[in-house]
This record gives sequence, C-alpha cells and structure tokens, in this order.
Amino acid sequence: GERTAVVGGAQRWSYAELERRAEVAAAGFLSLGLRPGDRVVVQLPNIAEFLSVVFGLFRAHLRPVFVLPAHRFTEIVHFVTRAEASAYVVADRHDGFDYRDLADRVQAEVPALRHVVVVGDAGHHVAFNDFAADPALLPAEDVDPSSVALVQISGGTTGLSKLIPRSHDDYLYSIRASADICGLSPESVYLAALPAAHNFPMSSPGIFGALHAGATVVMAPMPTPDIAFPLIEREKVTITGLVPPLALLWLQAAPRRRHDLSSLELLQ
Repeated sequence: GERTAVVGGAQRWSYAELERRAEVAAAGFLSLGLRPGDRVVVQLPNIAEFLSVVFGLFRAHLRPVFVLPAHRFTEIVHFVTRAEASAYVVADRHDGFDYRDLADRVQAEVPALRHVVVVGDAGHHVAFNDFAADPALLPAEDVDPSSVALVQISGGTTGLSKLIPRSHDDYLYSIRASADICGLSPESVYLAALPAAHNFPMSSPGIFGALHAGATVVMAPMPTPDIAFPLIEREKVTITGLVPPLALLWLQAAPRRRHDLSSLELLQ
C-alpha cells in the first residue's frame, strides 16, 4: 500500500493514496446523479489525476470514453453524441488551451451532456477537487467480467474515429499478458510519455500493466527530450513506449544531453 503508484508533477501517490482518491472520485461522480453504466468522456493530459478519475469511474461502475488532449469541438461533439455521454471530464488548461471554453461549446451543442467536471480551476463547472468521500454511494464491487469496462477510439484514418468498447476480461487479459511479456516487476518504473488515453501507453503494458505489476507510473506532460530525459534520470525509469518519430528524436538528442538515462532497460 505504501509503495509509490504514480508520480505526476509535484504529486507522488502511494497505492493506498490512489485507492483513497479513486473512492472519493467514485462518490463524487455518483453524487452528480450518474448511474452505473453511464458513459463519461475523459479528456485529460498526462497528470496524476488521470488515474484517480479513471479508477474512480471504474469503482462507480461508470464507463470512461477515452479521447485525446488534441481533440477539439468537432471530434468531442461526435464522441459525446455517439457515446450518449452523461458527463465530460477535462483539465482547466493544458498546453495553452482552455478546455472549459471547449466544454461550454460542446454542452451548448449537445444539451443531453448533463455535467462537465474540471480538474483544476472549474469556473462555473463542477470542480473535481471538491469531490468528497461517501462510502454509502459506492456500489457493490461485483461486476460482470464480460461487460463493457471502457470505450476507446480508433485511429480516425478514414474520418471521425469510431468507438471501440472493451470488456473487463478482455482488457485485463491484455494488461496481464503484456506485463508478463515485458517482464514488469514491482521494481519497474514506467514513463507515460505518449498521451495516456492511447491504448499503447495505457495497456501494452503501459500504465495499467505497470500498476498490475505493482510498479511505479511516471506521468510526462509532454514526450519531448527536455521533459522526458530529466524524469528518466530523477525517477530511474526502466521502461517507456514511443512512436517511431519520437524514438528517432530521442536517439538524436541523447548524445547531446548530460542526463543519465542508464536506468532505461526497455524502449518500446
């Protein structure tokens, strides 16, 4: 319980703290009137709260619909409408963009979207940071393993992305098998460099695979060498995953920088 589960910015949470925060989040979402099975669109950058939001949704038997920080009005309206989402979770700002303004426009376009929850300065929306624990609101933990756990999006190469439902048993098997193939252990440290909502950094083995193994997850707000290399050195990162252009950028940057990257054992 006291081992480090997630590091994000100035935040460093143990497994016990992550569980506590997830239960607070679950109670907060249910206090809004959401009910098990409702879909919640999640658009968050790589911050520690990504995990408390997501595990809170799981604990409340709600279904996260994962979208990327780069998505804007047209895509979000499409996802909210197709998923028949009841709520939308965003950060206040990231990389110079104000997601609260985007949420206002989406809610005006899709009135069925009842709640906007904001991590950070919520303005007139619901403040995630104001959620409070209420064990009485939490459902029994039993859940049908073959039921939908989460919804991901396709690559969108032929138009707007499609929605891909993933069941608990399907996704957990993928996590377990990926963690085993990559040799993850409690001593592993996984750097989430790519956007956490992608399937690759989420489950192959990714964030969930690292937590399944009892390892530590380090959230990188951006995947650039100037952000990632100091995190690798400071947190003794052992594994991360990149797309090929980023891997090439890292390889070109590494000889010109003085950061100690010797802890890195596996680059996917």
